[in-house]
Amino acid sequence: MCIGVVSCSPTDVREIISGMKDIELLEPLQDTGVRHILAKPEPKIVTFIDGRCNVCLDDFRQWYILRSDSVFCQYDIDIVYYVGTPNAQSIDMWTHRYRIRNFVVDSERLFLRKNKLKLEDKIFHTFLLDRENRVVLLAS
Repeated sequence: MCIGVVSCSPTDVREIISGMKDIELLEPLQDTGVRHILAKPEPKIVTFIDGRCNVCLDDFRQWYILRSDSVFCQYDIDIVYYVGTPNAQSIDMWTHRYRIRNFVVDSERLFLRKNKLKLEDKIFHTFLLDRENRVVLLAS
């Protein structure tokens, strides 16, 4: 496992990294194109976005820009978005505008709780997973 982190967060980076061996992926209650991605033995990116925070929702735009980049387009890698929001309709505008199809509405923020991640430590909410869904890279 290779983990690179640069942070000005108050959280002890060593504490986070020591717990990052595997990420528990949640099955969506409604199929939004995620089930087949989670089951595929292919590398993937998994990220959590706090849907209750407008600044955080801007991450959809940033991912859209990255996905549109010619370098990123060379790789066939899926991104799964876990969105912490009590109401899926509140993110409809964002998912439609930025062509986000592979998302899980996580109204209880279970992704964070099951993986012992803190909501305020946003820099620890994005992971590159290998073919066996093990963490290869922790990113922000």
